[in-house]
This record gives sequence, C-alpha cells and structure tokens, in this order.
Amino acid sequence: MKTILESIDETENRYRRYIVAMSRSLFGEYVVIRARGRIGQGMKAEVRNFRDYLKAKNHHDRIIETKKRRGYKIEN
Repeated sequence: MKTILESIDETENRYRRYIVAMSRSLFGEYVVIRARGRIGQGMKAEVRNFRDYLKAKNHHDRIIETKKRRGYKIEN
C-alpha cells in the first residue's frame, strides 16, 4: 500500500512530495516507510517497524490525515 501526497504553492515556491508506504518485511513485521522532499530532488526516508498490523495501519493512516490537514493532496 503506497500513498503519494503533494503540496504545491507557486507563490511561496513550495513544491513538496510526501510518500507513505506500508508493507511486510522479510521477518514478518509490518513496515511503515515515509519519505519526504522537494519534487524533483532527493528524498529523505524514515522506516518504522510494527509487529501488529492494526498498529502499523493506524500509524500509516494518521500520517496521511496529518498531511491532508496541512494542505497536502493525494496524487495516486
């Protein structure tokens, strides 16, 4: 599961992209990966592991809701 969010405001020279993904690791854990950066540039990533699917899903959804409140729009 992968969600791409973007925040573009030409008047403020803001071109940001945020990617939130959730998957399973080779060890059976659930992994939430989030990457952020300026569109067209390199991105910084952060990985968080969970043993429980519901905790991982809640974390994934909470990140998306926070970004949407800050003006990001879903692109995929």
